[in-house]
Amino acid sequence: YWRNLKQINREVAKDVKLYSLYAQPIYIKTTNIDVEKILSIAKKYEMPSQAKDKNESSISLSANKRVLEDEVLTPLKPILMKEFEQYNELVWKYTNTFKITTSWFTKTLKDGSAQWHNHQNASISGVLYLQTDKTNGNIQFQNFNNRWLDIQTKENTMYNFNKATFHCSAGCLIFFPAHLHH
Repeated sequence: YWRNLKQINREVAKDVKLYSLYAQPIYIKTTNIDVEKILSIAKKYEMPSQAKDKNESSISLSANKRVLEDEVLTPLKPILMKEFEQYNELVWKYTNTFKITTSWFTKTLKDGSAQWHNHQNASISGVLYLQTDKTNGNIQFQNFNNRWLDIQTKENTMYNFNKATFHCSAGCLIFFPAHLHH
C-alpha cells in the first residue's frame, strides 16, 4: 500500500512529506448538448414546489424521477454515460458497471436555492444545466465535517476550506461524489 501513496504526497521540507488523502474531484465540462431542445421538453413536466408553505421555496422538482427513461429523452442517456465514463477514466478508474438510476428536472427561481443535501443512494451525482444567467447557476459544496470547531484561518488552503462555489452556464455538465453536500 505504501507504494500507492507516492502519488498523493509531496516533500515540503527535507524531512517532511505532506499527504493529501481522500480528494473530492469535481468534474465540470461545457458540452455541446442541445439544451434548448431539452428545456422545451422539460417545460412539459409537472413540477410541484418543494415548499412547506407558499413563501418558503424557490425550487421545484419534476414529479417524474426517471425522466431519462421517457422516449423523447432516451437519446440523451448515452451521451451522459459517455461523459461519465470519461470522468471515471480520468479520476476514479473504477471497473464497475455504472448506470443512471434516477433522473429529474429541477427548476430554481431567480436568486433561489435548495437546502443543503446529498445523495446517499448513489456513488456519483451529476447535473446538466439547461438555463442560467450571470448571477444564477451556481452550485456550492459544503464540508460539514468538524463543524463543531470554530477555527479561524488566515487564508484558505486545500486543507482547511469548507465551502466551494462553481458557476455553471447552460450546457455545463458536472459530476461529483454523491455524498458531498451541495
